[in-house]
Amino acid sequence: MEQNDVTMNAGEAQKGEKSLLMQNYENLRAVIGKDMKDYFREDGSCITIYGSYAEAVFRMNGQYMAEDVAGELSDQLGVNILYAATRHYGKFVEVVAYSQPVIDKMYVIMLSSCQHGIVEEMTVVLFESYEPMFELLSRKLAEVGRKNTEIMEKETKETLHSHFFK
Repeated sequence: MEQNDVTMNAGEAQKGEKSLLMQNYENLRAVIGKDMKDYFREDGSCITIYGSYAEAVFRMNGQYMAEDVAGELSDQLGVNILYAATRHYGKFVEVVAYSQPVIDKMYVIMLSSCQHGIVEEMTVVLFESYEPMFELLSRKLAEVGRKNTEIMEKETKETLHSHFFK
C-alpha cells in the first residue's frame, strides 16, 4: 500500500472528513442497506481510498447467483450492465455494471465468480470524476472481447459513450 492509501471499515468510514469519495461510498451504502438488505450484511463493507478513486468491498449474507444480484442491482440502483460473460463452460462468471456518471454516484460494480456464478461479495470502484470511470469501463469492454468468453449480455461502445457524452 502507498503512503496515501487509506483503508477503513464501514464504522470508521462514518468518522472524519467527508471527501467526495466518502460521500459516494456512504450514499451507495445507504441505498444497499435500505433496498438490498436481504443480500448484503449491514457490517460487511470496507473501503480503501487510493487518492482520486476508491475500492469498496460489500460482503453478502450468503451465497447468491451473480445473475440474480446483477438483476437486483439494476432494479434497485438503476445501474447499467456493461457486460455479463462466462468462461470455461460457465465455471467463471463476470458481471460489470455502472452507475450514471453524476456527482456523488459514480461507481463501477464488479461481480466475479469461479464457482459457476456463485458470489459472496461485490467489489465497487468509486470515482471523483467521470473521466477515469469512463476509461475503466472502456478498457473492461475492450478486454471482454479479447478473452475466450461466452458473452451473455454486452453493451455497445456507442451506448457506453452516450451515457457519458451527450
